[in-house]
Amino acid sequence: MSKKEIVTIICFFLSFGLLYFFGNKYQDEKKDIIDENKLTTVAKVFNIDSRRSFTSAKFCFYFNDVRYESGKHINNSGEMYINKYYKVEFATIKPEYSRIILDQEVTDSTEIVNAGFKYKSPQEE
Repeated sequence: MSKKEIVTIICFFLSFGLLYFFGNKYQDEKKDIIDENKLTTVAKVFNIDSRRSFTSAKFCFYFNDVRYESGKHINNSGEMYINKYYKVEFATIKPEYSRIILDQEVTDSTEIVNAGFKYKSPQEE
Protein backbone atom coordinates (compact mmCIF):
# COMPACT_ATOMS: atom_id res chain seq x y z
CA MET A 1 0.00 0.00 0.00
CA SER A 2 1.15 3.48 -0.78
CA LYS A 3 1.54 6.21 1.83
CA LYS A 4 -1.48 8.04 0.37
CA GLU A 5 -3.70 4.95 0.77
CA ILE A 6 -2.55 4.45 4.37
CA VAL A 7 -3.27 8.09 5.23
CA THR A 8 -6.71 7.82 3.59
CA ILE A 9 -7.55 4.69 5.61
CA ILE A 10 -6.35 6.28 8.86
CA CYS A 11 -8.40 9.43 8.17
CA PHE A 12 -11.49 7.32 7.44
CA PHE A 13 -11.24 5.34 10.69
CA LEU A 14 -10.39 8.44 12.69
CA SER A 15 -13.44 10.25 11.28
CA PHE A 16 -15.68 7.26 12.04
CA GLY A 17 -14.29 7.04 15.58
CA LEU A 18 -14.89 10.74 16.24
CA LEU A 19 -18.47 10.55 14.95
CA TYR A 20 -19.14 7.52 17.15
CA PHE A 21 -17.60 9.21 20.21
CA PHE A 22 -19.52 12.48 19.85
CA GLY A 23 -22.77 10.68 18.99
CA ASN A 24 -22.54 8.62 22.18
CA LYS A 25 -21.54 11.66 24.21
CA TYR A 26 -24.65 13.52 22.96
CA GLN A 27 -26.93 10.58 23.83
CA ASP A 28 -25.39 10.25 27.30
CA GLU A 29 -25.75 13.99 27.92
CA LYS A 30 -29.38 13.87 26.77
CA LYS A 31 -30.12 10.91 29.07
CA ASP A 32 -28.50 12.71 32.03
CA ILE A 33 -30.49 15.90 31.42
CA ILE A 34 -33.75 13.92 31.31
CA ASP A 35 -32.85 11.98 34.46
CA GLU A 36 -31.92 15.13 36.40
CA ASN A 37 -34.99 17.17 35.32
CA LYS A 38 -37.58 14.46 34.70
CA LEU A 39 -41.31 14.95 34.38
CA THR A 40 -43.66 12.22 33.16
CA THR A 41 -46.77 12.84 31.07
CA VAL A 42 -48.71 11.18 28.25
CA ALA A 43 -47.65 11.04 24.60
CA LYS A 44 -49.51 9.89 21.51
CA VAL A 45 -47.88 7.87 18.74
CA PHE A 46 -49.17 9.55 15.58
CA ASN A 47 -46.99 8.07 12.83
CA ILE A 48 -44.77 5.12 12.03
CA ASP A 49 -41.86 6.01 9.76
CA SER A 50 -40.43 2.91 8.07
CA ARG A 51 -37.22 3.14 6.12
CA ARG A 52 -35.11 0.43 4.58
CA SER A 53 -32.92 -0.11 7.64
CA PHE A 54 -35.01 1.20 10.56
CA THR A 55 -38.50 1.98 11.81
CA SER A 56 -39.34 4.93 14.01
CA ALA A 57 -42.44 5.65 16.10
CA LYS A 58 -43.21 9.39 15.91
CA PHE A 59 -44.95 10.76 19.00
CA CYS A 60 -46.13 14.05 20.46
CA PHE A 61 -46.86 15.40 23.93
CA TYR A 62 -47.74 18.71 25.55
CA PHE A 63 -45.87 20.73 28.15
CA ASN A 64 -46.93 24.24 29.19
CA ASP A 65 -49.45 24.26 26.32
CA VAL A 66 -46.70 23.69 23.74
CA ARG A 67 -46.73 20.60 21.52
CA TYR A 68 -43.44 18.68 21.25
CA GLU A 69 -42.70 15.95 18.73
CA SER A 70 -40.03 13.30 18.77
CA GLY A 71 -39.37 9.75 17.64
CA LYS A 72 -38.04 6.45 18.90
CA HIS A 73 -36.34 3.68 16.97
CA ILE A 74 -38.36 0.45 17.23
CA ASN A 75 -37.59 -3.11 16.21
CA ASN A 76 -40.92 -4.03 14.63
CA SER A 77 -43.45 -2.65 12.17
CA GLY A 78 -44.96 -0.43 14.88
CA GLU A 79 -48.55 -0.67 13.71
CA MET A 80 -49.62 -1.78 17.21
CA TYR A 81 -48.55 1.63 18.60
CA ILE A 82 -50.26 3.98 16.15
CA ASN A 83 -52.92 6.31 17.63
CA LYS A 84 -52.33 5.00 21.15
CA TYR A 85 -51.12 6.82 24.25
CA TYR A 86 -48.03 5.99 26.32
CA LYS A 87 -46.01 7.38 29.20
CA VAL A 88 -43.23 9.74 28.17
CA GLU A 89 -40.41 11.15 30.27
CA PHE A 90 -38.86 14.47 29.33
CA ALA A 91 -36.55 17.14 30.71
CA THR A 92 -38.39 20.15 32.09
CA ILE A 93 -35.47 22.42 31.15
CA LYS A 94 -35.30 21.00 27.59
CA PRO A 95 -38.66 19.40 26.73
CA GLU A 96 -37.36 18.42 23.30
CA TYR A 97 -35.27 15.80 25.17
CA SER A 98 -37.74 12.98 25.74
CA ARG A 99 -38.11 9.22 25.78
CA ILE A 100 -41.37 7.37 25.29
CA ILE A 101 -42.05 4.19 27.23
CA LEU A 102 -43.85 1.96 24.75
CA ASP A 103 -44.55 -0.79 27.27
CA GLN A 104 -46.61 1.59 29.43
CA GLU A 105 -49.80 2.26 27.48
CA VAL A 106 -52.20 4.83 28.97
CA THR A 107 -55.90 4.08 28.56
CA ASP A 108 -57.37 6.34 31.27
CA SER A 109 -59.27 9.04 29.37
CA THR A 110 -58.98 11.52 32.27
CA GLU A 111 -55.18 11.18 32.29
CA ILE A 112 -55.08 11.61 28.50
CA VAL A 113 -57.23 14.77 28.58
CA ASN A 114 -55.26 16.20 31.53
CA ALA A 115 -52.10 15.76 29.43
CA GLY A 116 -53.50 18.13 26.79
CA PHE A 117 -55.13 15.79 24.29
CA LYS A 118 -58.70 15.75 23.07
CA TYR A 119 -59.55 12.16 23.90
CA LYS A 120 -61.11 9.84 21.35
CA SER A 121 -61.62 6.20 22.14
CA PRO A 122 -59.73 3.77 19.86
CA GLN A 123 -63.07 2.86 18.24
CA GLU A 124 -63.62 6.52 17.21
CA GLU A 125 -60.25 6.92 15.50
